[in-house]
Amino acid sequence: MRRRAPSASDSPRRAGAAHSAGVLWLVGLAMLTIVGAGFGVMWRYERAPGPAASVPPRWPANAPFALAQDRPTLILFAHPHCPCTRATIGELDHIVARCRERLHTVVYFLADPRRGDAWTRTDLWTSVARIPGVEIRTDPGAAIAASFGVWTSGHALLYAADGRLLFDGGITDARGHAGDNVGEESIGSWVLDGASKCVSTPVYGCLLRSNSLDDDDGDPP
Repeated sequence: MRRRAPSASDSPRRAGAAHSAGVLWLVGLAMLTIVGAGFGVMWRYERAPGPAASVPPRWPANAPFALAQDRPTLILFAHPHCPCTRATIGELDHIVARCRERLHTVVYFLADPRRGDAWTRTDLWTSVARIPGVEIRTDPGAAIAASFGVWTSGHALLYAADGRLLFDGGITDARGHAGDNVGEESIGSWVLDGASKCVSTPVYGCLLRSNSLDDDDGDPP
């Protein structure tokens, strides 16, 4: 069978097909670049810790409650609307289950008197209430958190019965990431073994202020 000789119209058709393929390739490359940039932004956000804290090395004399005299005391500060803190509460559950009666645990939830009780008692509050033995208290305007030098939801402080600060930091390894992490392991080691190589970790969460989810610029309130 004889092949048809190329006609004068074939050249524009091939040029048009090549042009279309080139455009599709450029569009695909642009989409991959945008997706890659988006993932980069998300990764940087997940790995961006909250502002540095200035936690007192000994239990403050004006603290709102007394330390347990027979075991370490763990305080966790939480924003009731911070999605990152959901993973933190899951890790807290693991810590309490591991340490049981050898640890006294108190969780302070940010409260905003202007917004009422329902604003504070979210599903995060309910999740903490299900953990046996954990006390829940409110912190209007994050005043108590500020007195401990804490600015970020998910910040945990572990004090010994004699008032020494043993650990301060987060108990997740990124924003909203559940699973084994250095902070959780460190608290367990301090409580159960009396020692740990780690005394501080970054904290991943929202700022402890009522509008932080709308204006999370990384600065303390």
